[in-house]
Amino acid sequence: MKTVVCLSWKQKKIGTDVMYCSSVNTRDKYFMNYGYAEVRVKVADTNRAVHTAFWFQSPDVNLVDGTGNDGAEIDVFESAFVEDKTASTIHIDGYGNDHQENSKRYPAAGLHGSFHVWGMLWDENQIKIYYDGELKAEFSKEGGEEKWISRTKDYVQLSQELHGLMREISRVLLSIRI
Repeated sequence: MKTVVCLSWKQKKIGTDVMYCSSVNTRDKYFMNYGYAEVRVKVADTNRAVHTAFWFQSPDVNLVDGTGNDGAEIDVFESAFVEDKTASTIHIDGYGNDHQENSKRYPAAGLHGSFHVWGMLWDENQIKIYYDGELKAEFSKEGGEEKWISRTKDYVQLSQELHGLMREISRVLLSIRI
C-alpha cells in the first residue's frame, strides 16, 4: 500500500443557500480500479451542520447504461447523521432523471468524537465496506447486485461540507492508504 496525499482546498456557493466544501482528492493524479483503500478520520461535528464523506468518483458517472459498467460514485461513508450510524451508497447513471442509487445504512459505534478507519475492498465481483475492521455493507454479484459495481477507474475523495451560516470550518485530520 502507498499513502497518497493531494490537497485541494476549495469553497463553492451552490444555489440560493450557502454550502462550503473542502476536499482532499486524487483527481488527475491517481485513479483506482479495484483494490483496497482506507481512510482514518475523525468525523466533523454533524450537530454543527458539517458533513464528512469518503468516496470514489468516476469521471464518467454521468453516462447512462443502467449499470456501474460506465462509472459510479461510491460513497464509502457519509456522516449526515447525528446518531452513531452512517450509510454507504452507490450512485449510477448520473444525477439527472436516469439517476439510480443503492444505499445501505448501518450502525457505527462511537462515530462521533474519535478517529475511525473506513476501508473499501473492490474487485470485479464485489464492493465491501469496513468500519474499524468490521464488514458493514456489501454490494456483490453473488448477492444479485452486480449492476452497482463500478468497472471504471475512480479517483479518491475525502470531503467536508458546511451547510448554513456557520463561521467556523472544523479541521479533518486524515490519512488515506491505497
